[in-house]
Amino acid sequence: MYKETLAGAIVAILKAESGTQLAAFLGTAAGRLGFEYCLLDIEIDRPLVGRLHCTTGHYPQDWHHAYLSRNYRAIDPTVRHGRTSTQPLMWSHDLQTLETAGMWELARHHGLANGFCVPVHGLRGLKSMLTLARREALPSDAGEVSELVASAGALANCAHVVGARLLLPALLEQSVPALSTREKDCLQWAARGLTSVQIGERLHIAPPTVVFHINKTIRKIGAKSRTQAIARGLALGLLDE
Repeated sequence: MYKETLAGAIVAILKAESGTQLAAFLGTAAGRLGFEYCLLDIEIDRPLVGRLHCTTGHYPQDWHHAYLSRNYRAIDPTVRHGRTSTQPLMWSHDLQTLETAGMWELARHHGLANGFCVPVHGLRGLKSMLTLARREALPSDAGEVSELVASAGALANCAHVVGARLLLPALLEQSVPALSTREKDCLQWAARGLTSVQIGERLHIAPPTVVFHINKTIRKIGAKSRTQAIARGLALGLLDE
C-alpha cells in the first residue's frame, strides 16, 4: 500500500533542483505516509575539521529554534543512533532519560509525539537520517508498521542521494575559510617546508609580512600552529598536494 502511494513522490524527489524543492517534495512524501512532519539531517565528519551538518524538511519552526538554542543535538539519542547504525529507530520511552526528558516533552508539545528515523550511511563518511513524526500513534498492526518502515527506508535512501547532490556542496563550501591569494601562497610554500625568509624571497615580500599572512591564516583556519594550519589546509583542499 505505502510503496504504491510513494511512487510519484520519489520520482519528484529525484528530479528536485534545489534544497527548497527537496524539502517540499519530502513533505509531500511524508504526508502520503501519514506523517505531518519530516526532517532530513545530513552530516559528514571531515578529518582535522570536525563534523558538519545541515537539515531540511518540515518541522515546527518554534521547535527548530528551541532545538538549536538549547543545543539538544548534543544529547539527542536519535542523532547518536544515526552515527553508528543504519537500522531504523522507533521512538519509545526507552529513549527518554533524565537528561532528555525535557527535550521529549517539548517535542510532544510541538506535535512531535510519535515517529521514527531511518539512517543511511554513504561514501566518504557521509551520513543522513530521515525522521518522520506526527501527533497520532503509529499503527498497532505489526505488519503495517513493517511495511511503513520499509517504505520510509526507500524514501530515506532516495533523500540521501538527492541531499548529497543538492546540499552537500554548499555545506562543504561553508567549512572552507576565505583566504586571500597572498595567504594561500604563503601557506602553500610553508607546506613545502620553506621558512618565512625563503617564502619572502619567493614572493618578494619581507619575512615579517610572511609571518603576518601565515598568522592570519592560522586564525582563519582555526589552527594553533603553522603545522596544524598546513594539515587543515590540506584537509580543506586549500593546498596543492
